[in-house]
Amino acid sequence: MSAEVRLSARGLAKCYRSPRGDVAALAGVDLELRAGRTLAVVGESGCGKTTLVRALLRLVEPDAGSVRYRPAAGPEVDLLRLGGRELRRLRPELQVVFQNPTASLNPRFDVRELVAEAPRVHGLAGGAELEGRVAAAVERVGLTGDALDRLPHELSAGQRQRVAIARALVLEPRVLVCDEPTSALDVCVQARVLELLRQLQAELGIAYLFVAHDLAVVRTLAHEVAVMRAGRVVESGETERVFAEPAHEETRRLLDAVLPLPAQSAMP
Repeated sequence: MSAEVRLSARGLAKCYRSPRGDVAALAGVDLELRAGRTLAVVGESGCGKTTLVRALLRLVEPDAGSVRYRPAAGPEVDLLRLGGRELRRLRPELQVVFQNPTASLNPRFDVRELVAEAPRVHGLAGGAELEGRVAAAVERVGLTGDALDRLPHELSAGQRQRVAIARALVLEPRVLVCDEPTSALDVCVQARVLELLRQLQAELGIAYLFVAHDLAVVRTLAHEVAVMRAGRVVESGETERVFAEPAHEETRRLLDAVLPLPAQSAMP
């Protein structure tokens, strides 16, 4: 596999305190995200997927490990060792799309303001340049120009998720974390959003970390899959191989819990 490693974690650990004792949300997780490829993370609720996403992006502070990132300019860095100013500089390159766009979009902002907010805050563009970037991002996700003046409640669920994707794309990210971005959508809208993500990756070479519970979606979108259980990655590899010949009982259990998956290939 020759694609550039954009983001890698080694020995990532995170414990939470509880009245019953420490809970290991992450217990030494290793993974790699490569340019133009998708790594799916799957596992039952409570296995550590959400904590992993937040730790990789340093939305929570891990207790141990490293998160190495190769930025567009400059040498590779360990995100966990960066100061606030250095981390802020890299934030545009590391973006996330959450599960529920209704909760992640400010209901008082129209689409134009929602998409323009982050580039303005990061000082990346202003004036006519910012307007152009916003319009291009909205068009790229398949929304028409009249959507710019609409509020989130005036959009469909699929359109709101496209706005959430546009908010990430306008920053020209190199890594995009998708935290169950289609689970709240109906099947037809889900298919369109997944196709959009495939097209964007093909055009822009973005590395995706795709958190999901729907293994049929994982099979169609992901090049590699990592199966988590109790804060650990218990099995990982090429998606088709892992699904065809699961080596760990947790993988077999997850596969047994869903309807037979259709015979189709993962992303090329």
